[in-house]
Amino acid sequence: MLYTLSSPSVLAADAACHPQARALLTCLTRAFSLNGDALAPQPRDAEAAAIAWGMVEFVDMTSPSMAHALTTVARGRHLPDAPTLARTRMGSARDVARLLLLESGPWPEAPQVVVPGFGAHAAPAAAAAAAAAAWWSRPELPLEHFRCLTGPWRSMMALDEAEPGATGDVLGDRADAVAEALDALGCPGTDLASLAAVRWPFGAWQNAMHAAAWAAFHHERLRAQMVAVLSATSQLVIAHPGADPVELRSALHAAHALVVGALLRDVLDAETVEALRMAEAGL
Repeated sequence: MLYTLSSPSVLAADAACHPQARALLTCLTRAFSLNGDALAPQPRDAEAAAIAWGMVEFVDMTSPSMAHALTTVARGRHLPDAPTLARTRMGSARDVARLLLLESGPWPEAPQVVVPGFGAHAAPAAAAAAAAAAWWSRPELPLEHFRCLTGPWRSMMALDEAEPGATGDVLGDRADAVAEALDALGCPGTDLASLAAVRWPFGAWQNAMHAAAWAAFHHERLRAQMVAVLSATSQLVIAHPGADPVELRSALHAAHALVVGALLRDVLDAETVEALRMAEAGL
């Protein structure tokens, strides 16, 4: 899978450079914050939902991807310019939907819903997956299909466009530490250029984030890590509308290191903590 619970930065960075970034990040953050008590209705029209999922598939096939961009280079064509390349995505709407269906939360007693192309899944996960796939496919996905796929999700959510937020229920005892890091990212004095200018020794950021992911796995905080990273991404997207996608992707390294360090500092070794804390230089 291109998008996994243990590599939240990949999904978050692709979502940040999406034309519908703010709404998409809201949807993803909420989806990974759901608990086992969430209730979702069945799709009102199964046939219409199947057609809408088919349109998502069509949009996936025609949307630019990182794999397509690299294939053009392999065939001797020129690489797209940096901003265009930064807007391409590693995965597709189906990849996002699959992740949500499998990892959005524990649903021990939720009724099952058949998701076209994916089989039967818990209704809350199905609603989240459909909504995320619909946002991922906008603006190309026609509005009628978008409304069809997002209908069950909208019924679950009291508000459609509320700001995304990392909930204490998901973040547990580290909620205050993550909130402090998010506040630092949202400070008026913090800008993308400063965050993007943070430089780690070769491989240090990747190694620290990998170590953090293992710690999150062992301490059952993978969903919390995803929520923290998505929340940090939302902070930057909201604070810097219309940001250059290249600079935004670069700044996300520091933003993600900051919140991941806050979430997992109590279970990481000193070397990993120090590597993640290098992000503070961008504040």
